[in-house]
Amino acid sequence: MIDPITEYILNEGYILSDKTVSVDLNKFESGEAKKLIIIGLCGSGKTTLGEHLKKKYKVQNFISDKPWPETKAALLNSKRSIIESAGFIWMAQDLKWKKIAFSNPMILIGMSAIKAGLRADRRDGTIPGVAKDKKEIYYFIRSNFKNFQGMYNKLRKEILSRKDADVQPFKIPPAVAVRGI
Repeated sequence: MIDPITEYILNEGYILSDKTVSVDLNKFESGEAKKLIIIGLCGSGKTTLGEHLKKKYKVQNFISDKPWPETKAALLNSKRSIIESAGFIWMAQDLKWKKIAFSNPMILIGMSAIKAGLRADRRDGTIPGVAKDKKEIYYFIRSNFKNFQGMYNKLRKEILSRKDADVQPFKIPPAVAVRGI
């Protein structure tokens, strides 16, 4: 039998990844919805997936981790767009922007805080996989644990509990999944 703390850690995706899912993706694919939002932890592959989907769906407007004014403007304009940002996790704290953002189709990337943190460190803080400073590799893992994982899990549960949502498993394309750890 697993103790309650270990069970919580495993169930919340801190160590093991949840599955990646799409929510109402059919509405973006059909053209009914003009925005596709990608949400995930720092280092989970949002930008890489967004670049892949930009080509697949022939979308010109791809917003990747832009400052909030640009991200908010992209949500409000009428251009067909793919928008990704770890900041959507924070945006959910503001009910106005939450309602706007979450009325759009989404892809929720399922990746553990540890794996995403290692990938973010490889991307931003290392020279061929070796940390410049021993503490750098832990920065991203701690950041994902402390700042994002709990909020992301809460947000994910809320989105997936919507009765009208068309939730489907989403397979990360092999060309995208190969990058990183």
